[in-house]
Amino acid sequence: MRTLLAVGFAVAVFVLVPLIITLSSSMLWLGVIVGGIAGYVGPSMYLDRRIARRRDEHRAGFPDFMDLLVVCADSGLSMEASLERVGRELGESYPSLCTNIHMANLEIRAGRSRCFSSSFCCRSSCASTPATIEHTAVSISAAHS
Repeated sequence: MRTLLAVGFAVAVFVLVPLIITLSSSMLWLGVIVGGIAGYVGPSMYLDRRIARRRDEHRAGFPDFMDLLVVCADSGLSMEASLERVGRELGESYPSLCTNIHMANLEIRAGRSRCFSSSFCCRSSCASTPATIEHTAVSISAAHS
C-alpha cells in the first residue's frame, strides 16, 4: 500500500506540475522523487501522530475513568452498568476513551468478562490498565456476591 501511494504521488507530480508551472527537466524529476518520498513516508507519519494523540487522550482520561468506576462500584452498580455510566460521563471529554469503554462493555455483554481488561489495555496503550481494571472488576464482583 505504501509503495502504491509513493508511485501515485510521484505520477501525480509528474503529470500535474508541468500543467501548473514550467520547470526544467532536473527540477521536474526532483519533484517526482520528493513526491514519491512524501507518498511513502507521509501516511506513516500521519498515523503515528494520530496514534500518539489517542494514546495521550487515553492516558489523560484514565484517572477520571478509574475514579468514576470506583464511585459507580461504591454506589452498587454492576460492572456492566458502571462501564455504561462512566462511558456516558466521559463521552464529551474523552471521545476515544469512551469508544474504548463501550467496546469493553460490549465484550462483557458477549460473555468475555474475564479477558476484557487485556483487550481494553491493548486498545488504550496504558501499561497499568489490566491490573488496575482487573482489581476493580474483582472488587465490584465481590461487592455484589
